[in-house]
Amino acid sequence: MDRMKDYRQLIKELPSTTLVCALGDFDPPTTAHELLVKTVNRLAEQKNTDHVIYASTKDSLIQEEKKEQYLKLMFPKTKFKSLNESNLQEVITELHKKYKKIILVVGTEQITE
Repeated sequence: MDRMKDYRQLIKELPSTTLVCALGDFDPPTTAHELLVKTVNRLAEQKNTDHVIYASTKDSLIQEEKKEQYLKLMFPKTKFKSLNESNLQEVITELHKKYKKIILVVGTEQITE
């Protein structure tokens, strides 16, 4: 006999309409990057929504595979994706196909961009 799901379970299983995301070079990961990761995770948890952090591979000193390994070791509960292109606007356009609202967490040096 199948068990019926209650309302709360159904809501949790629905796809999120909001995404919290950020972009960093993580070349190498620094304490400022740690603050960025913690902020993204905290916001996503508060809003009960998805999150992703894009790790730039453009002009990287660390090989892409090694960078991914380091980030997974340092922040095991965080979703990272490599970003080969430098145009964040293209990434945001793609994300808007899935999410209605995108919360972008940036450092003070990127606010004007």
